[in-house]
Amino acid sequence: MLVWYGVVAVRTLFLIVLTITTGRAASARIEHFPSVYETPGDLIRLLSGLRVCSWFIANLIILPKDAGTGRGCISALAVPPLSALCAVVVW
Repeated sequence: MLVWYGVVAVRTLFLIVLTITTGRAASARIEHFPSVYETPGDLIRLLSGLRVCSWFIANLIILPKDAGTGRGCISALAVPPLSALCAVVVW
């Protein structure tokens, strides 16, 4: 059971950092929201960012079924600090 809690914690942290980083990168580069329709690049970036962020949030809700599915994730404990570092660099 301890392995399952560890897997869920690492996975949750990783998905939260990915959601924040994607949301920041996909946000419009302009001051106000209605002007996002003026350039197609901003609109495409915004829509794809919303789609990816909603997929990450949906994966946050769906938890692993058992501890066996996440045993491989325990070896990836370096992923959340690395993703946090990427979030700081992107920010």
